[in-house]
Amino acid sequence: MQNTKNLARAALGCAAALLIVVTSAWANGEKCHKPYQLGGAWVCVQAGTAPDGTPTRIEFNTTCIPTDPEGRTFAFKTEWMTVGKDFEALEALFNAHPSEAVGTATMIDRDTCKFTWIWYDISNDRPAVIRAIFVLSGEMTFQGPDKLFADTTIKVYLTNSGVDIVAPVVGGPWPYGDADANHDLLPDNGAIPFVQQTLHGCVMNRVPLLP
Repeated sequence: MQNTKNLARAALGCAAALLIVVTSAWANGEKCHKPYQLGGAWVCVQAGTAPDGTPTRIEFNTTCIPTDPEGRTFAFKTEWMTVGKDFEALEALFNAHPSEAVGTATMIDRDTCKFTWIWYDISNDRPAVIRAIFVLSGEMTFQGPDKLFADTTIKVYLTNSGVDIVAPVVGGPWPYGDADANHDLLPDNGAIPFVQQTLHGCVMNRVPLLP
């Protein structure tokens, strides 16, 4: 009888130990596989090389706001600090400045999201007009909870106001036309970008609490 009780206690002890191990493994697995959270405030740098071979940087900050209860889709609002030499030259040609950017993103994996941002080159004239529409799209991948790397493509579409300035400079047949003929502030279907540039290795850091 005593042996039976001892065996029962040993079995219960083994079962309890196994339950603790399984529960701990499940909890750690849940923690490891929990999706990263994209929301919050970020500061971002895209370093590169201008066509003349000199270094150039695009620097901006962005605020990311969840738009669904699961935290899978997000809205962005972005303010540019520097836009790089390529786009500075275009703004000088247009006598224009960049607007803030807005955008949307969707998580496609626990650590990766697809995104699109849009902004405009606005003339410094009065009344102001939109010279160009910029579309930035690509993927962002977490390298830890507070750091992102992004590979992106920028496409620049010209409105009629931009075409009037650029066409005489470029010369020859002009295949681009007005990229926003219906004036909805989005590139029309089939519109051809005047400039398209791929950028790699944009680094984004979440803004921490600082002393």
